[in-house]
Amino acid sequence: GIGALQFAVFGTVAPLAGPLAASVCGAAASCLCSVPQEVLKQRLVTGIYPSFGEAVRRIWTAQGPSGFYAGWLPTVSRNVPFVAATFTAFAALEA
Repeated sequence: GIGALQFAVFGTVAPLAGPLAASVCGAAASCLCSVPQEVLKQRLVTGIYPSFGEAVRRIWTAQGPSGFYAGWLPTVSRNVPFVAATFTAFAALEA
């Protein structure tokens, strides 16, 4: 899932750029996948759209791909510091 993506990106980037940069990249990558899921879920749960297919169609038609990333910046702003602190602390403890 999304956690696996985060760890995969971290593991790939860390040897090249260090744990802090790898943490930021991992968090951003996970948000690229999780935010569209959250947008769809929230709009379905609140009854804005009657079905998954209708939600995808109407968001795409009205807003294009960016419609699936509504709220991406606040999500990244919340997740990056948490993931960076967690992953860099773990890397420091491992060393």
